[in-house]
Amino acid sequence: MHGFQKERPDIAPTYFAQIDASGTVQRVIVADQAFIDSGKVGDPASWKQTYLDGHKRKRYAGRGFRYDKSADAFVAPTSTAIMK
Repeated sequence: MHGFQKERPDIAPTYFAQIDASGTVQRVIVADQAFIDSGKVGDPASWKQTYLDGHKRKRYAGRGFRYDKSADAFVAPTSTAIMK
């Protein structure tokens, strides 16, 4: 785990999805905002927070999902995209 999780186990983990230039989620990690902002995992602008319960951004992001900027939501891949 990155950031505060090791030092503060009493705080719920936060999850971030790395989005590429085409809007596709490349990976999801557990980190705090300061770690993302540090640039240690690439451009901070390429990361969006995702939530296990989907209360923001419609659903929890997964690798291969698409981030829809206009809806501020993660969109699950279609079954056709999964088969590729």
